[in-house]
Amino acid sequence: MNEYNLKVTNFTCEACEKVADMVLKRMEDVVDVDVKRDGSVRINAARPMDIQLAIKALKEKGYDAVTA
Repeated sequence: MNEYNLKVTNFTCEACEKVADMVLKRMEDVVDVDVKRDGSVRINAARPMDIQLAIKALKEKGYDAVTA
């Protein structure tokens, strides 16, 4: 299992967490996602992934993210 951690900004409500969760779970090889209100995000992937693609997907939804 490959684990990645992000710090996401611009979360303002529970819906933001759900959107981020949904977007990340749709990514190829993502097995599990844990999104917290404080903006910490843990992604578990079956294979190594390009984390920049996850950052880009979040940005398209209006959230800024960086690796933690």
